[in-house]
Amino acid sequence: MRSDQIPFFVKEVLSTGATLYAAGKDHYFFGDLDVPDDKAEEILARVNGICERYGPRDHLQTEIARHLLSLGLDIVGHGECRVLRWLDRSARSTSCPVIA
Repeated sequence: MRSDQIPFFVKEVLSTGATLYAAGKDHYFFGDLDVPDDKAEEILARVNGICERYGPRDHLQTEIARHLLSLGLDIVGHGECRVLRWLDRSARSTSCPVIA
């Protein structure tokens, strides 16, 4: 992924019903999915496809986090954040790693 693709990546991921949150200024993570399991699997498959299409993004952690902060998508701004209920599913369902 290139830095100019960050807004498009974030928009595509969010359009699936998945969530992304900044954790401070340098990290981000995929948040909880509050949907039935069958719907969650569909969303995870779509997010996985998006992640594969954009490619590696570890080198852009800070830039992605700052973009999410600019959108108000951070754990501080939300007060309560339901974090990664599907974490155990992510290992088998998506190549999108949790970054924390």
